[in-house]
Amino acid sequence: MKLNIQQKRINIALLEADLKQADIARELETTRQYVCNVIAGRKKSSKVEDHIALRTGFPVERLFFYRQRTKSRKQSKSTGVEVS
Repeated sequence: MKLNIQQKRINIALLEADLKQADIARELETTRQYVCNVIAGRKKSSKVEDHIALRTGFPVERLFFYRQRTKSRKQSKSTGVEVS
């Protein structure tokens, strides 16, 4: 199984926090497979993403790269200033 950079970063954050994907799934009353799909980027769930960020202590934008880009685009549209 080949991991992408986002998956590696999230799995390291979970390890540092002494957590497993199953712990996150249990706390959110969802399946481990769903949490795995969110981490792999196959599904998007702000509930799962925010919970992982909260439990690991990392900002959600640092763990889930697409959240950085979305935030930057929203800022550039509202201010009219291009954000790189």
